[in-house]
Amino acid sequence: AIWLAVADGFYHEKRRLEASAITTDKLPEKVETEHHECEHTNDLYKPVWQPGDEKVKEVYDLLMRVAFQIAREDENIDIDKVSEEIYVALKSCANDGAVAGADTIRGLEFNNEEAKDFVTGVAKDKYYNLSATFTKTLENRAKTVVGDFRDVTKDIVAETLAEMAGQGLTQRQVANRLREALPRYYAEQIARCETHSAINGGRYDLDKYMGDEYGLELELVWLAHIDAKTCPVCREMDGKVVKIGESFPEYVMHDGVEYSFDHNEFNDGGRQPNAHVYCRCTFNERVSIKK
Repeated sequence: AIWLAVADGFYHEKRRLEASAITTDKLPEKVETEHHECEHTNDLYKPVWQPGDEKVKEVYDLLMRVAFQIAREDENIDIDKVSEEIYVALKSCANDGAVAGADTIRGLEFNNEEAKDFVTGVAKDKYYNLSATFTKTLENRAKTVVGDFRDVTKDIVAETLAEMAGQGLTQRQVANRLREALPRYYAEQIARCETHSAINGGRYDLDKYMGDEYGLELELVWLAHIDAKTCPVCREMDGKVVKIGESFPEYVMHDGVEYSFDHNEFNDGGRQPNAHVYCRCTFNERVSIKK
């Protein structure tokens, strides 16, 4: 369980603070979210897949393929190939996000027939040509998460082997112990977070294009998944509106306590709803309302 906690913390820190300029003195309260601590035991943990999780499972399976190869001391691990396959999966998720955005935008009222025709075509064809900048971002994310996962898994395997040294275990027992130690929860965490982020990012990429290419003035409406697990930041952000290119507020108040929304690379400097690891928030578009 110790390495499960390490992996969870490692990814959380990478996701939230790696490229952030925010310092600890700007964080008056720690945001309590539903997945900050993992209580799963790795040898019993198995992901539960739901309809619509196909791409999540695809990324998970690719990461676990790397983990099993490391456990077997397979020297033929092709990290670049795995990164490329995950990049393709993330790109597909981003396309799905863009198509969903196009479907929403075509239902809005605005006087720009050329723009209307474009989003109608994207929605019907179920395809959007993502910008070169965003596709490069996806490619880099795939390389980063695969490299991080490989490094954490290598450490887990090394520590597990060290713990078993001198115990007189059979080869089969060693293999089973290694298999049980592999970071399945961490793999699922990466898969869910990265695919969700790609969906939001692809949708935002389309929205920005609509403004740059057609002069369509759009606003984003933060949509939180409200239930018992919703964190204070997401709960208070729900319904907040910003124009494309603007950032959501850095702070929100919940029950008299101020919470921070870190502006970092994982939410495009606060421009997209993505408050923490396992964030389920999305957004809708609306035509900018003149004041």
